[in-house]
Formats: sequence, C-alpha cells, structure tokens
Amino acid sequence: MPVDVLTQRDPDSLADREGAGRGRAARRRRPVMAWIGFVLVIVPVLASVFAPWLATHDPNQVNLARRLQPPSAEHWFGTDEVGRDLFSRVLDGGRRSIGAGVSVVLLAASAGIVLGGISGWVGGKLDLVLMRVMDIILAFPALVLAMALAAALGPGLMSSVLAVAFVRVPVYVRLVRAQVLSLREREYVTAAVAAGAPTWYILWRHLIPNSLPPVVVQATLDAGNAMLLTATMSFLGLGVRAPAAEWGAMVNSGRVYLLDQWWYPTFPGAAILMTAMGFNLIGDYWRDRLDPRHAATARGQSRTKQ
Repeated sequence: MPVDVLTQRDPDSLADREGAGRGRAARRRRPVMAWIGFVLVIVPVLASVFAPWLATHDPNQVNLARRLQPPSAEHWFGTDEVGRDLFSRVLDGGRRSIGAGVSVVLLAASAGIVLGGISGWVGGKLDLVLMRVMDIILAFPALVLAMALAAALGPGLMSSVLAVAFVRVPVYVRLVRAQVLSLREREYVTAAVAAGAPTWYILWRHLIPNSLPPVVVQATLDAGNAMLLTATMSFLGLGVRAPAAEWGAMVNSGRVYLLDQWWYPTFPGAAILMTAMGFNLIGDYWRDRLDPRHAATARGQSRTKQ
C-alpha cells in the first residue's frame, strides 16, 4: 500500500514543538500571575498604611445599639458583637497582621543568614552542633513549638512574632549553609583566602551576597506562611490583646457568629487569604526567575507528560 509522505510527521519533533509552545505560554503567564500577586499584596498594604485616613469610624469605638449589623452604606463590612465598625477594624488590623508577617521573615532570615554563613564557612564541630540544633527545632511541629514559646513569653503580638521567627530560622540556616558550601569552592573565594582576607570579609563580601537570591525567594514564599502562622497564634489567643484589631483574632471572635452573621469572620478571613495568596504568587515568580534548575525541571516534566 503506498505511503503518502506528505502526511508523515515526526512525532518527536512535533512533541518538541508543542512542548516548546506550552513552555513559552507558561513563561508568558508567569509575569501576569506575578502582577496579580503584586496587586493582591499592595492593596492591603496601602490600605493598612493609610488606615487612619481611610477608616470610616474609630476602630475601637463601641456602639451596642448597632451590634452585629450587616454590611450597609454606613458600615461597609458590618459591625461586630459590640457595634464596632468592621471595615475600620480590618484596615487597622492589617497593620498588625502584615507587619507581623514581614517582621517574622526579616528576623528569621537575618538570623539564618548569619548562622548559616558561619556554619558553612567554619565547618567542623561548630557546623555539627549548629546543624543538630536546627534538626531538633525542625523535629517539632512548627505551630506546636511556636505556641509553647509564645505561651512561655506571655500573650502579645511581639511574643507571637518572636516565637514564629524562632521556628522559621532553621529553614534559612540550612539554605544559606548549602549555598556557602557550594560557593566556598569558587575561584574568587580561593583567591581571597590566598590573599589573606579575613573570615568576616570573605563572608560579607563574597559568600553571603551570592547566597541571597535563594534567600529572597524563600523569604517571599515564607511571608504569606508567616502571616498565617501569626494570625493562627492570635486566633488561639496568643497574639494581640483586646481591644487591638488583628485579622486572626477577628476571625476567632467572629467564628461563633458565622452561621447568622457571616460578614464578621468573612472579611478578615478574606484579607488573610488575599494577602497570603499574593505573597505566594510573587514567590513562585521569583523562584522561576532565580532558580534555573526549577525551570528546567518544570520543562522536563511538561515534556514527560506529553
């Protein structure tokens, strides 16, 4: 039976072309998702910064005559069990919730960079001891350990921030240590050692700056999780103290009214969801941009599925 050569197609080359086309489409979607994440983050951040001017009421003003009112023209998000305006409290609470998440990341990343850099460069018994301590911290569930630390320090936003930052430090220590172990074999580090450069100079001039790209990615991805953890601490009563507003504490107060007064826990919960999702989208984008191995793995998985 004759074969029509005009209809023959190379399946491998076709699959490669289709895979390349899908890869280009995925790369085009990444900036779009990053912009969506940026909007999801910048809107609550700006709203929290300008909360004193955007709030329609005093966030702590009690008005029992208007308790548990549904959303209206006067109270856009409704009111809580003592008549406080929820829109104003969500704006005011964002300053604490977002600030707590960012503070956790800054504290954990700073401590992790220092400890991981020293551990990876010095090595020996110091590295062994530090890594075993980090392993012990990682062996405990993060939330359980954070709750225990916050309870020991005493209820309060600062206590919850310090507790959550403590349990996140090992992630950055291990990440920076791995980067330093790889970078210490580079030629420019060897040249600096041969030139008699002191340890602190090699760490702060060569090793730590070149270890920062993966730390930035991890910090961006971690910001949303840190905010969720601090909100969880407030939800459990280990965060802010009344009458201060905070999204996790507001969700905790409103959960008992969920069936009849849905607006009470819904709006602060939506604020947590939106901000955490925004941080995760931005983190995914920077991970793809700064980690070529992850991008290559994603392309390989795409071709395998074909």
